[in-house]
Amino acid sequence: MVDYLFQAINGLAGKYAVLDWLMIACATYFVLALLGLLVYLFIKNKKKFLLVFLAMLVSWGIGELIKLLFYTPRPFAQGATQLIQHAADSSFPSNHAAAFFSVAFALFFIKKKKLGIIFLGVALIVSFARIFTGLHYPIDILGGALIGWVGTSLVYFLFRKRLK
Repeated sequence: MVDYLFQAINGLAGKYAVLDWLMIACATYFVLALLGLLVYLFIKNKKKFLLVFLAMLVSWGIGELIKLLFYTPRPFAQGATQLIQHAADSSFPSNHAAAFFSVAFALFFIKKKKLGIIFLGVALIVSFARIFTGLHYPIDILGGALIGWVGTSLVYFLFRKRLK
């Protein structure tokens, strides 16, 4: 099932130039939306910014630790269509998914529901694009999303009293 899902998504890569361009842009440049959000939060409320930023860092760190302990080859290293140049390091988990989902979850925790919904959508788009471009398998994305949830929950649990 997971292999079928990957093949269905990545199988479209290289067939339509406009779609390839769009997926490459989403997989690489949506990080600017993340940076824009962090700047906005920093200006509006430094405590909430700190929670979102720490959630993202903790989630990214957990992902990096897992990558060091368990190597999983990237799809392009196993013959999948690759649209973005990338090191052939470990695929699991997706740190992009961990970061984007952690930010979306953190926005819900700090009562920014509309922004949380928007960033949940952004996280899904970035994640889909990372599969499309041959950088990740769906399980990498699911692992990243779970790590984003765990990292955000941990940070919120430790710092929730300081938000008030």
